[in-house]
Amino acid sequence: MPKSIESLVTIRPSGRMAAFLGAVISTALPLVLAALSDSLVIAAQNRLPALAWMLSFQIAAVIALGFLVSILAGAAEERACQEAITESQASITEQLLRQPYALGAGLVKERLVDDLSDLITWRVSTLPRIAVSLVGVITALIWVYLASPWALTLALGGVVLTVLPSLAVKKWAEEAYEDTTDIESAINSEYFQARENLDLIRTEKLQAYIEQRVRALDRTHLRAGTKSEATGAAESSLNNLVQAAALYGSLLLALWLVGTNRLALSGAVGLVIVLKTFFTLASSTATNLTAFWVVRRKRRRLRSLDCAFSSYGAITNHSSAALDLQDVTVRREGAVMAHVNALHLARGETMLIAGQNGAGKSLLLRAVVGLDERTGRVASAYSSNDLRMGYLSQHDPLLSLTVRELFEHIEGAVGDGPARAAETLTHLLGPDAFTTLGEVPVRSLSGGQRRSVFIAETVASSQGVLLLDEPDTHLSPEAAQGLASLLNEYEGSVIAIAHTPRFSTPLSARTVTVERPVR
Repeated sequence: MPKSIESLVTIRPSGRMAAFLGAVISTALPLVLAALSDSLVIAAQNRLPALAWMLSFQIAAVIALGFLVSILAGAAEERACQEAITESQASITEQLLRQPYALGAGLVKERLVDDLSDLITWRVSTLPRIAVSLVGVITALIWVYLASPWALTLALGGVVLTVLPSLAVKKWAEEAYEDTTDIESAINSEYFQARENLDLIRTEKLQAYIEQRVRALDRTHLRAGTKSEATGAAESSLNNLVQAAALYGSLLLALWLVGTNRLALSGAVGLVIVLKTFFTLASSTATNLTAFWVVRRKRRRLRSLDCAFSSYGAITNHSSAALDLQDVTVRREGAVMAHVNALHLARGETMLIAGQNGAGKSLLLRAVVGLDERTGRVASAYSSNDLRMGYLSQHDPLLSLTVRELFEHIEGAVGDGPARAAETLTHLLGPDAFTTLGEVPVRSLSGGQRRSVFIAETVASSQGVLLLDEPDTHLSPEAAQGLASLLNEYEGSVIAIAHTPRFSTPLSARTVTVERPVR
């Protein structure tokens, strides 16, 4: 059994070879043109028209051939990336569908489309380009040194003055992106408390405090968004400035060297081309290296799916209950974050988990499906073919998929998954819900609509057991009552964490209190 998502990534050697060939052509072409240009100047100075015409023809042929090969190599590289993405997605999805719990099509699709694609592109395209570009940079430096020590000084000084700020701006852009994402999650949480549940807040002081927090988060989000846009503009402007400075600096240096008899005119044209190539390669190498920060974040997000292959996600079937937890403990960095001595969920039973903030209610649900490492015993009377736990996270991902596309990716454990999801959405939001929202991107929905969509997805992809972490978040009173009615009619077993009486009161459920662990 594979140990991680990354171990299932399949990349054919032909893809890497195509990327390598494309990088070699784009790197070597300017150097070849520099040599031919120097020879052309010599032929012109010595009044050798036949040789000059032959060299001109060679330069045109090299440019045309390089252009053609670059197009073919780029097409082969893109095809290899797409094949690797498709094959890896199919292999990973097959492994995930074998597990006794459903992580949610939205979460899986977001990871396998966005994060996995970037990781494969990094392996197929970016790494070969970095290797070839570094060789090109060293070759260009040797050429420049042999031409003139003054040119080497310009090259080294220029790369320090241009590449280092480019790296700083790129890093700043990545931090701005992550800050914006974190703040959006916080705003969603505060909005739920302050704007949709103010009727549940009994003290004006608390209400004023939460409204103040929302306004503060709004301002922070605006600053983070402005920072993110500013870094994008700064990165583009800086790149244009680097290219312009490289060209004009190289031209001025070449003219000065020729004018002071430090360099022959025949070597000046090639020097300008090589210097321009050097700065371009150095800038592109720096940009490609900064992609490592992006890939590191993507890898971290992909590891959230590694629970499918982890031993602590295993569920035994030595029990008479739908779900049986015995001495389950969740730790983070050695500290006990959640613990339950015994929890017995009968077949067809609905259970509400209650407890103080910080008691570890959400962590227990995450540990059951393997998203957090746990010790202890988790068992079920269902066989692996009859159990597919549906897990609803506390936070909804902001997907670019439309509601219809999201539902189409549901692998229904019972019956037709997409049809079952649409029926559940209708139960929560009304008879025209799917018709109205089907073509709307999930990220564009309101909080209540988005929550209803992911509830429908979870129910449709599950069989046997539902684990719902605050499913009534963002829901209107009517939708919360509809959810309670839906769960009362659900044929399987349900564990839900809920704080609002509008959902828990009409729900026929037994309440179990989880105590905050002693740390």
